[in-house]
Amino acid sequence: MEHPTWQARFDQFTGRPYRAWGAGVPFTNNEAELENQLRQWLAQWPQLTGVKDSALRLRDLALNETETGSSWLVFFEQIQVLARPIENDLAGD
Repeated sequence: MEHPTWQARFDQFTGRPYRAWGAGVPFTNNEAELENQLRQWLAQWPQLTGVKDSALRLRDLALNETETGSSWLVFFEQIQVLARPIENDLAGD
């Protein structure tokens, strides 16, 4: 196992993880390069998320620096393009 300290919580319907955490994985400290490195890392395990790279949009990232080191907090969101718009029948129009 490549990252034996990692843990995850899984969605009961899809069987896929919705949250994962564990010991750090080394990435760049260069914000401009980070998103590309993360996408390459996620692409190694497509079966883990079941989400295509094109469906992920970087929402937020922050570098957390402490006396003992630094870590990135990263938030991708999944984007779904719909074939037709969803209408709200409850709208007061």
